[in-house]
Amino acid sequence: MNLKRYILMSIIVCVIFFIIEIFQHVTILGSSYSEHSEFMRTGGADVMVLNIIGGLIFSFLFCYIFIKGYEGKGIIEGVRFGIIIGAFIWLPKMIFEYANFNYPGSWPLIWFIFGLIGTVIGGIICALIYKPIKKAAGTQ
Repeated sequence: MNLKRYILMSIIVCVIFFIIEIFQHVTILGSSYSEHSEFMRTGGADVMVLNIIGGLIFSFLFCYIFIKGYEGKGIIEGVRFGIIIGAFIWLPKMIFEYANFNYPGSWPLIWFIFGLIGTVIGGIICALIYKPIKKAAGTQ
């Protein structure tokens, strides 16, 4: 594994995920969240720290899984990976959210759409950045 590229792409993917999350939760859903404050935690450093820890864990695992299945097929491999991982994570999660919680109906759909967009963009970033370490000639 190319450790330098793994760390680099994990951090970039994490930053991109956070940008998408901010756009989704502040710009798209911010006013709706304000109307339904009973579902929200109040902001603070402890909440932000947990979001950062969760984002880093997600990004490093996301990139690790990409590397383990790396086939060197370019951007299309990243798109495919993002769609598969996004559907694997977000589709069942949002069905569970909708089934078990009384959130406004559009929230789980919007969360799914932006989650899928994020994983596809993350997969593309992985495909663009990751290159395995080439082995010297004559070694296995």
